[in-house]
Amino acid sequence: MQILSHRHSAIIVEDLDRMVSFYSAFGFKETRRDMETGSFISHMIGVKGAHLECSKIALQNGYTLELIRYIYPAPVRRDPVLENEKRYKLGIDHLGFTVDDIEEAVNFIVKNGGKMVSSPQLTNPGLPSIHAYVEDPEGNLIHLAQNVNQTKQPVDLEGGLKNLLSL
Repeated sequence: MQILSHRHSAIIVEDLDRMVSFYSAFGFKETRRDMETGSFISHMIGVKGAHLECSKIALQNGYTLELIRYIYPAPVRRDPVLENEKRYKLGIDHLGFTVDDIEEAVNFIVKNGGKMVSSPQLTNPGLPSIHAYVEDPEGNLIHLAQNVNQTKQPVDLEGGLKNLLSL
């Protein structure tokens, strides 16, 4: 037995169109949108009478996100007070993406309703990459990484990222 490939990762969202637009800015393209209801989906997710709208968005390399908007049952908003406790609990924690310009990515996320969780940091010597944690506009945690050897321009950690710290 073996896993053949990654099929998709799914995120439950409140505003499907907004989130498709948000992730499209990072190169995702919508490949399919469906309304799902009936016995199959109710059986699969274990909710009688489930009704949802799904959008599959994919990068050119095939990595796929499934964005799901529940029509029934109504989605439950996470409690922000309990969110910090969730960071170290067992289970799925975040999506991780390698970007070509971490400064541009963090600025875009913050300007479009997201949040910077941790400012960009250079890893230890020998691991040439910069990492930051952010949240998308609906609070989903994203780990961004920029490989230093794949930068558009040299990264000035002393000066170039200072504007990110003031966001």
